[in-house]
Amino acid sequence: MKRFRLDTSCALLDEQELKFTEKQWRELQEEGLHVNITSRPEALGEITIHSLRPGTLSKNMPVLTNMGFAIDSEIAYTLHSDQDVIYGRRYLIDCSDHQQFLTSEANTTLTIAHVLSGKLGNTPVNALAFSADLSPDAIRVIRALATYENQLIPHFNQSVIQSTLVKHAGITRNFFAYFLQRFDPALAQQESGLAAVEAAIEEGIRQVQNLTEDRVLATFFAILKAMTRTNFFLIRDNPALLYEKALAFKFDVTRLHNLTKGVQPKIETFVFHKSFQGVHLRRTNVSRGGLRWSDRFEDYRNEVKGLMQAQRVKNAIIVPSGAKGGFVITEEGPVTKERFTDIYSMFIDALLDMVDNRVDGKIIRPAQMVVYDGDDSYFVVAADKGTAAMSDTANAISSQRGFWLGDAFASGGSKGYNHKEMGITAKGSIKSVERFFIEAKKNFYEESITVVGIGSPAGDVFGNGIQLSPKFLLVAAIGSKEIFIDPAPDPEQSHAERQRLFDAGKGWSDYNRDLISAGGGIYHKTDKTIS
Repeated sequence: MKRFRLDTSCALLDEQELKFTEKQWRELQEEGLHVNITSRPEALGEITIHSLRPGTLSKNMPVLTNMGFAIDSEIAYTLHSDQDVIYGRRYLIDCSDHQQFLTSEANTTLTIAHVLSGKLGNTPVNALAFSADLSPDAIRVIRALATYENQLIPHFNQSVIQSTLVKHAGITRNFFAYFLQRFDPALAQQESGLAAVEAAIEEGIRQVQNLTEDRVLATFFAILKAMTRTNFFLIRDNPALLYEKALAFKFDVTRLHNLTKGVQPKIETFVFHKSFQGVHLRRTNVSRGGLRWSDRFEDYRNEVKGLMQAQRVKNAIIVPSGAKGGFVITEEGPVTKERFTDIYSMFIDALLDMVDNRVDGKIIRPAQMVVYDGDDSYFVVAADKGTAAMSDTANAISSQRGFWLGDAFASGGSKGYNHKEMGITAKGSIKSVERFFIEAKKNFYEESITVVGIGSPAGDVFGNGIQLSPKFLLVAAIGSKEIFIDPAPDPEQSHAERQRLFDAGKGWSDYNRDLISAGGGIYHKTDKTIS
């Protein structure tokens, strides 16, 4: 038992001395904080946060508010022993449901502690710890799938999805029970249990009166039913990995066709981490495509989906179909090269959790992995925007994991061919387009044709492709940041200048403006008009 003396300036507190059990003191030493929650008879609850570092009202209040609590008052104080100082903050909260306060005590205190220590994000879905008695790891799963639902159906914005899940806490609790029933190795064979929780969910949704909330919940349930694998049970029982390793979920998107529009993948993996999130889409089991560092936080899935379809066309003469992956970095602050490598590595590691390995021609997967999609061992990646230098990193992870493709997992890198230098994708694209010109009886290797392009001179496909014929007269191009216009280009000079930029890895802003014909120029996409 560890005893502390109360700061005498805090006479409003009931105790003049505070005792910590060995377990509480050990938790305080290991985690840097300890949270306690108690119920009081006068329709109030009490949350106490003890920390080894001074806390602030501005830090704690948003956390408690997202837990669904209305704060009545705060008392700040310090505790002293001969060697240590502990900083305490006690919050009185409105609490009419005393039974729920007692029922969810363990998960509520643990969730508050995890948010304050940075293990768990501070979002409104954390209120499920109190209202649904869900554990922090369960909340992480629910939040991840809510994020995926927002990417799948963008008009369901994140706040609507989260508020709906919190409002219908009983249904959300059953969602997690359904997830456990399908993918927990200890429960997956209990078909009667799955049927019972499925019936409870369907009945719960039938009782929902608001149409938008009905659709949000029905879509969430459809996502759960379309899920074919998850790595959650590979890390659930490992405290060192549980909140550090990225969660991954794999889906059979053909089961979501009534919810989605346009061309969709067949196989999709969603990866969620407190520092990043991303997707990988495949048209077929045997598909190829790169991984992109995206800056489209609101709709990166739509970006990746469009690129997957383009990859499908470009791959037509080399592999059966197209794939594409992309991720956004959600943590605040500048991203160093070392931090980017860490995040990219976590993304790759999570993606590889979702496919099988091959050893001596046999399919191998972890015993904790329950699958609903059959064997799936062919998985490759490539470089793309923002990840051009990462092939060696991906291949090192593949080799370290003993993945059967070894350093053939990621194309490019020091031990493989460099598809950008060789222009493989661009040449495949030009060959596909060449057929049209053959039928039009035009040889664009010998006759000049005007071209309007989409891309950067440093890009893999456009940068390579626009150089494949010296007869291409590029009159305009739109890149990610700039617009290039050259109404009457000199074929030899413009060809040489584009080659210079490609070799240097530079964009349109570095184009020699002295070579641009009258009426042309380099313009920013943020400009309102171009004269």
